[in-house]
Amino acid sequence: MGEEIRVHKPKSQGGEHSHNYGRGLSLDRFCTILEKETRKYPRDIWDVKILYTASVAKIYSKYKPILRKMYGDVSVVEMYTATEGAFGQQMYEYPYWRPNYDLYFFEVETDRETKILYELERDEWGKLIVSTPLFPRYRIGDLVEARVRTNSGFLVEISHGRS
Repeated sequence: MGEEIRVHKPKSQGGEHSHNYGRGLSLDRFCTILEKETRKYPRDIWDVKILYTASVAKIYSKYKPILRKMYGDVSVVEMYTATEGAFGQQMYEYPYWRPNYDLYFFEVETDRETKILYELERDEWGKLIVSTPLFPRYRIGDLVEARVRTNSGFLVEISHGRS
């Protein structure tokens, strides 16, 4: 859907290409087309170390095994992004993301009240509101849930379905 794919020199020609960015589905489709046209997967052409993926729910659990089959022994990092910015990314071997609190202000509208994202209680759900430099209190509409407690707060799971 308007995504640009840049082709890098293969490792056999001295090319260095250590990471890819894209939607999980686009990375998967690219591999399918590449294999059909060349009978090779990206792991056979490039030495990719990290895949940064976004825009699909459950990337880590759903797409990681598929992507690793085609890209090799890569780290798969799930990011939570929108047109307005990159709001967070997966930091651990959990299927949750850590918000970029240093760049954005996050609020959550629950059934009872609106509160700061880090005030969510474990297993509590709410609708995400993000303040960016251009969009104060932008209601994205994604549902978020506080899941795992760390030293610096909860890690968050996103349900990409709109509320």
